[in-house]
Amino acid sequence: MNKSSRSFLPSPMQPRDQAVALWIIAGCTLILAALEIKAPSRPPFTGRWSWLYHWAYANFGDLGMVIVMVSVAGLLILLGTVFWFKARGSAG
Repeated sequence: MNKSSRSFLPSPMQPRDQAVALWIIAGCTLILAALEIKAPSRPPFTGRWSWLYHWAYANFGDLGMVIVMVSVAGLLILLGTVFWFKARGSAG
């Protein structure tokens, strides 16, 4: 199924619902960041996401993953705000 054949399908979520979902995911990410502050991960890292943990630790130190998680949460909040204003603009 190519992209053009799906262009007539409506989005499964409205922009306002997408904004709320992104804000909830950002909140969960901030909770994970708080847990990472309380008990920071230390090398050697194992598992599927070990490359990210290693990169964050090498570049930002002990709280590297906290910085990454807070950055991701900030981007999700920003994206959610964009969707919220998009919904507000199309409603009026």
